[in-house]
Amino acid sequence: MVDTERDAARALVDLARRRRLRGERIAEEVVRLVQERPEATLAEVVDELSATG
Repeated sequence: MVDTERDAARALVDLARRRRLRGERIAEEVVRLVQERPEATLAEVVDELSATG
């Protein structure tokens, strides 16, 4: 689990590298998750993306 916004940003970059995705694709996934769960923090969104990756 990520603890800070900086950790979350690093986790997004690592996730994109592991999935070999361009930044815009990761952004689309983040937007989708935030729309589904507007109460979620960025750290929670990154954790969820990582778990589904």
